[in-house]
This record gives sequence, structure tokens and C-alpha cells, in this order.
Amino acid sequence: MTRTKTFTVESRNVLVQTTAFTDKIFINIFCQGKLGRTFAVALRGSPSSGGFDPSTTVSRGVGNLSDADYLKSQHYFEEDSLADHDYSLLPLNHLTAQPLLGGGMDSDSDIFARLVAVQIATLVASHNPAETRTLVVSLGPLFFSSCESGKGDNPSDALWDVLSAIGQCRVW
Repeated sequence: MTRTKTFTVESRNVLVQTTAFTDKIFINIFCQGKLGRTFAVALRGSPSSGGFDPSTTVSRGVGNLSDADYLKSQHYFEEDSLADHDYSLLPLNHLTAQPLLGGGMDSDSDIFARLVAVQIATLVASHNPAETRTLVVSLGPLFFSSCESGKGDNPSDALWDVLSAIGQCRVW
């Protein structure tokens, strides 16, 4: 099954195409008809919560602290501010984007592209926590061309439009 959605972001034509196979889900984000980088993200082992749980215990190299306690210890947040935040927008911390195709990106663009792929995988996992297929995410230059050119366009502004379009093209 394949679903598509076309829209415009920052005067660029964007096509989101999702395709479901028995063992993989492909999500292609074309910008001006081009793809730039492809990542694989394994959803196997996704937690059933479908989101970030600040009470989970992880090792941060400073002993076993909950994520909330770690953030407090690093003074990222005030003591009471953690209770007021929506953690569902944070990427799941066990997902890793493995590059498959594409290259020649600077380190900032590569990091951002990996973050986008993991954020898309988090969206899929939150919609269907039982999903175990591998996600193959291909990103068009929408997310990294402005980083490389220094034009000042913020590629993260496009992320919300793309996530919304992916949600409308669900095949999982």
C-alpha cells in the first residue's frame, strides 16, 4: 500500500510518499523531486508507551538516574518545570538512524538528518507501539541544503509540516 501527500514548504514543492511492505516501511520525502540521504531505523523493541517516560532508568555515566533526575542534575530545567512539559515530542532514546545511501554532508547537516529520521520513527512508534518493521527514511534536500548554504532558512521549521503529512499518509 502506498500513500502520498504533496504540499509546499518555504516555496519548495514537497512530496511525502509512504509505502508498506511486509518487512519494511518506506517513507520518502522528496523536495523539488529530489532525495538526498537515506536512513534505516529499526523499530523492533519499541517500548509500548510510545513516548518518552521521564521516570525510566538509564545509565548516563553518572550512575543510574531517571532522565528527569539527570536533566535536573545538569540544571537544564528548574526543579518543578519537568512536570509541566509534554515529553511525547521528544524522540525515543533507543532508536538509531543508520545511514544507507547518500553522503557529502557536513556534520551539522548529517546530525540534523539523523534526528529527523529518528523523529519520524518516533512518530510511527507512537501511532502503533506494536510496530516492529524496519523504517527506511529518505530525506530530500529540504532538511539540509539550507544548512550547507548558510542561507538562513531553518530546516526545523519544515519538520512540523512534514510530520503532519506523514501522519496523514499512515500505512502502519
